[in-house]
Amino acid sequence: MTLLEKLIICHFVGDWLFQNQYIADRKTKDHAIRAMHCAIYTACFCWLGFWPCVYIFVTHFVIDSYMPLYYFRKLRGDYKNLDEFKESFKTPAGFMVNYPAHKGRGFLLHWR
Repeated sequence: MTLLEKLIICHFVGDWLFQNQYIADRKTKDHAIRAMHCAIYTACFCWLGFWPCVYIFVTHFVIDSYMPLYYFRKLRGDYKNLDEFKESFKTPAGFMVNYPAHKGRGFLLHWR
């Protein structure tokens, strides 16, 4: 099994299997729940070592807040409030934006 395959499996286990609906609904609003989710998610990658796990935790925490993308889209005038923006992630187009952000980070780890 290649490193990339291992990273993809760990991502699906940490972000899908170990995340229930309660966490998914609240992680963007509650920093403690997002931190707990990111810690569980990062634990799936503990075999990579300490610094890669720090990188995974921090980037996952930021990505799951949706704030960088929200501010970028707000500057463009696409959305006026955060709730409207978060609702857009429930659409196929929103998924197509969020998914590459997660995967791009994995590719950086793969090519280290």
